[in-house]
Amino acid sequence: MRKRLTELSWRDILLIGLPATAIAIAGFWLTAKFIKPAPPMRIVMATGVEGGGYAEFGARYRTILARSGITLDLKPTRGSEDNYNLVRDANSGVDVALIQSGVGTAEEHRT
Repeated sequence: MRKRLTELSWRDILLIGLPATAIAIAGFWLTAKFIKPAPPMRIVMATGVEGGGYAEFGARYRTILARSGITLDLKPTRGSEDNYNLVRDANSGVDVALIQSGVGTAEEHRT
């Protein structure tokens, strides 16, 4: 007697389902391992005193990044030293900062 096409045995499920599941899992794993995440669409930049040179550069960067659909939020500070401390603090919410040359030490940059 012929078996109907709609009838599946455990053997059929194991021979087809397990390899298909293993291939799908391997595909997801490879994708997660080698594909880089998309860049952020919102960035916070510490710029310095409002009306100062760094604030002007921040405004220019905001315009340039907006062309690519990226929002740049400018965070006014008291200057380079504040910017440096904010960008080094993982909890500050600042992603990038404009910092004057000579702020910080070589040892701090190696950490």
